[in-house]
Amino acid sequence: AVILIIGFFILMGMACFFIGKTYLILNKDTITRESFPLPFGNKKFYTHKVKRFYAKEKISTRKGYSDDEFANKSAKGSKTVSYEMIFLLYSGKEIPVLKLHEKEQAKYIEQEVENHLKLEQAEEGLG
Repeated sequence: AVILIIGFFILMGMACFFIGKTYLILNKDTITRESFPLPFGNKKFYTHKVKRFYAKEKISTRKGYSDDEFANKSAKGSKTVSYEMIFLLYSGKEIPVLKLHEKEQAKYIEQEVENHLKLEQAEEGLG
């Protein structure tokens, strides 16, 4: 029985990694973030509490070698850039809702959400 439970969690983890999706649903009064296939991280909050929406560039550095360390030693110390999409509430709290790897995609989503919610353009964002 324990092996089946462990196998289930491994299978779900792989499913989330390969087919995981996150949806950001905007309407007049609420913003909802939904994750699939696992519902962990689903969140709903009110649009009137949102001051700004912006993308924050995050740079990560690899400390070790890649899986094939002998063929690709240049991977050590390589940098990965991602873009965290953040709602800034009037209370000052930052709520990260998405993590993207393409700058153009982050810029597009930032502009569309700002337009939809009629927010002023964030100074922090990609603009």
